[in-house]
Order: sequence, then C-alpha cells, then structure tokens
Amino acid sequence: MIKDKIIDQIAVQGILPMYINSDLEVMKQTALLCSEAGLKTLEVLNRVPDALEIFIELKDFVDKNIPGFMLSAGTITDVKTAKKFIDAGASMIIAPNLNEEVGRLCIENNIEWLPGVFTISEFYKAKSIGATGFKLFPANLVSPDIVNIVKTLLPETKVIASGGIRLKGDSIPNWINAGADAIAIGNGFFTEDILSGGVFKYMKNKLLETVEQINTIRN
Repeated sequence: MIKDKIIDQIAVQGILPMYINSDLEVMKQTALLCSEAGLKTLEVLNRVPDALEIFIELKDFVDKNIPGFMLSAGTITDVKTAKKFIDAGASMIIAPNLNEEVGRLCIENNIEWLPGVFTISEFYKAKSIGATGFKLFPANLVSPDIVNIVKTLLPETKVIASGGIRLKGDSIPNWINAGADAIAIGNGFFTEDILSGGVFKYMKNKLLETVEQINTIRN
C-alpha cells in the first residue's frame, strides 16, 4: 500500500504542474517555484532527448534542497521508459495514454500510475488494472460535464483535467465546479524566463492566486 499518495496531494492543492526544459537550472527554479507556491510535486515531462538525465539531476537537487517534494515522470508511454524513470526515483508515472503493461509495472513496483484516458471505457479499463487516479486528456476536446459522469460511476477516483486548461476566463471554474480534483498546467505557463527574478515572483504569485481561486470555488 502506498502511503501519502501523490494523487491525494495533487487533489488537495488542485494543480498538477508539468514542465521540461533541457536547462537544468530552469528546472531547479521551476521546482523551487512550485514548492514556494505550496505545491508538493512536479511532473517532469519526457519530451526532450535528455529528459531522463535532467530528471536524475533534478531528483538529486530536490532531495537535498526541497525535503518532501516529489517528482513525477510524465509522457511515459511504454514499459521500457517507465522502468528507467522508476529506477531513477519517480514517485509517479504519468502518461497521455492507457498502456496496460505500464500500469501493471507500476502496480507491481508500488509506484503510483496516472494514465491518460478519454472515454468511459478507458476509465473503467484503467480502474480494473489498479489506477486510483486518471488524467483526462486532452481535456479541451470534451465538456467538463464528463467529470460529473465519471464521479457518479467511479466516485472514489481522482480526475485530473489536462490539455488546454487556461488560468484565465472560465476554464478553471468550469472544471472544478464539474468535480475535477485538479487541473494540469504546463508549457502555457512555465517558461525558461523563470531565471529572471521578476518573472519568478510573478509566476509564484500567479500560482498562489490560482490555488486560492480553486479553494474559493470548492468552498
């Protein structure tokens, strides 16, 4: 049994931050930004050639400088890659797809698994394998109403809406009011400009505002 599940922490904070940059210093600052904004995890996306190396070095930095902060590995679509990131210390494996072999590997290794699903059938399939949380992706291609349906059918599971979520307008209220446990934010928000002190402060305040907005909607 996994204690202190990341999926539960993500649900509490209401945000799943996800990003990758080949500049390790940018990734370090991104992790620090998330931590200072009260977030407990960062999804490191496997979308650049040196993603695994970046993950390993970032994990070392986080373990030494941000106690309790957890790194998830994202865009993991096959077993071979999943094994590499699990060996590198990933606390959760996140995917844009539903790969049954990856799911079983995670369950066998007591690693949290957040599969990408899009249809009700995929939700049920992932649940049967052992998933307790789902990444609804791409969320911008469906109505938030699907979350209401999923929560009615599978009330004990967590749903993270990912893809096309904007921090302005009605996007966040629509998803949270529909019952989404969290929203994923990534390249539309995080940037290598974070190395600038002014940009870091702005992004931190924006994250804090977003967390407050989510809490207000929930209450």
